[in-house]
Amino acid sequence: MKKTFIAEYNYGMGSLWFLLEARSAAEIEEKFPNLEVRTKFPANFTEIDMRQISNKFSYDVEFLPSDLYPEVFSPTKVNQFTVGSRP
Repeated sequence: MKKTFIAEYNYGMGSLWFLLEARSAAEIEEKFPNLEVRTKFPANFTEIDMRQISNKFSYDVEFLPSDLYPEVFSPTKVNQFTVGSRP
């Protein structure tokens, strides 16, 4: 049975948030190592913020659109550079 999980992609200057349907948090983190499963939204999120995420960024992990944020939903960890760092 699937449950809804809150997932965050932190890109260094902010985050993208998603609601993902999956069997477990481990399924999400194993399948998408660039995401971190959270137990709740940040305290500064409003009801409007959470509703917008629910309406626009809610997906089943087995049926993701093929063009949905490829760097986020990559099966391999993406290297992220912080501001001022060099490769």
